[in-house]
Amino acid sequence: ELREKSGCSLEFAQRIISSQEKAFLSAREQFTINQDEGGSYVLLGDLNYPAELSRCPDAPHILFYKGKLPDLGTRLVSIVGTRKATEYGKDATDRIVEVLAECNATIVSGLAYGIDIRAHRKAIELNIPTLAVLGSGLGRIYPGTHRSDVSSLIRNGAVISEYLHNQGPDREHFPVRNRIVAGLSVATIVVEARKEGGAWITARLANEYGREVLAVPGRWNSAASEGCH
Repeated sequence: ELREKSGCSLEFAQRIISSQEKAFLSAREQFTINQDEGGSYVLLGDLNYPAELSRCPDAPHILFYKGKLPDLGTRLVSIVGTRKATEYGKDATDRIVEVLAECNATIVSGLAYGIDIRAHRKAIELNIPTLAVLGSGLGRIYPGTHRSDVSSLIRNGAVISEYLHNQGPDREHFPVRNRIVAGLSVATIVVEARKEGGAWITARLANEYGREVLAVPGRWNSAASEGCH
């Protein structure tokens, strides 16, 4: 039937069918691993798929997660910044999360060193929901030093990934991951950022999605605030 409709050779048709079978087996394996490890998943188009993210043209077709996704109508705000945060940046992050807590917002970030983990930890301290978007699979939390934060995080939020369970934190995953951080939220706040880097990419993507982008000003000659300025 495939040969008749497409005009392809028998060998090519067999290769297509074989690839399809392998893909189904691989998908089934991932769902099994995810569920055995206490995870869940949501598909683009499902009612509980994050609404703001679903409006992005490059939204992931599937999200694996541990914890609880935000309810419909929840205000999500991303806080991002440099891995080499200054004390000024850390203090600013704390204050921003405190204000957002008063607005019943959910904090989104990428679990990275610096501003990201500061935002998550402050949200945990204040007992408000926070979502961590990974650049690796749920079975390969990165960075490893932040694994201890995950159990606290998922009690009132979630860790999220579009990658297969045991997929590692490859360098190219992080710029791709940043579109989810930007797409989940109605606004992205850049606390500290260099001229180039992940925070700047996230801000650019948020702007392209038509979301609010805000930046915390720094000292005029601070290298950590060049991207914000």
